[in-house]
Amino acid sequence: MIGVAKTRGDNHECFVEFARGFLCLYPVIFLGWHDVGQYAQGWHDVVKISDKVVWNTVFLLFFSSFFPYVTKIVAQNFDNKVAQVFYGLIILLVTFFNTLMYRSLAEIPENTAMEAFLEGRKSWFYYDVALKIIGLILSLTIYPPAVMYSILLIMLIFMVPMIARHYR
Repeated sequence: MIGVAKTRGDNHECFVEFARGFLCLYPVIFLGWHDVGQYAQGWHDVVKISDKVVWNTVFLLFFSSFFPYVTKIVAQNFDNKVAQVFYGLIILLVTFFNTLMYRSLAEIPENTAMEAFLEGRKSWFYYDVALKIIGLILSLTIYPPAVMYSILLIMLIFMVPMIARHYR
């Protein structure tokens, strides 16, 4: 059953596990999101935004705001199918609105560099979404933590090599 931890010790253990996971994964996430090369280059070339870009960003941030809550729920109920599927849905919604945001930026004629940026992402985007969906289906049917492992696998397959190529 999904619920809040009942004792102070449970909260402390959850925090320690969260902190350990965060400290292990944060450098990879930070470097991937703040990559000075390809990722930042696309944003430096943005000349104009539209209402569509703003709304896609609002929805992206809205669904991203659920991460602390679903992370806590999953940390307290790691083998719970509902918790893991909820986490996977949040991940997919953030991916969906992030993609829509980039596409709406590329639709604006003044943002010529965004089209090239999106072309570079197309090579791995479909694999990224497919692995997330496979993890979500496996979480729903066979093994609840599969969505977490699929996200970790995606980071290892796509983000780590991208960061390594940039810092060579």
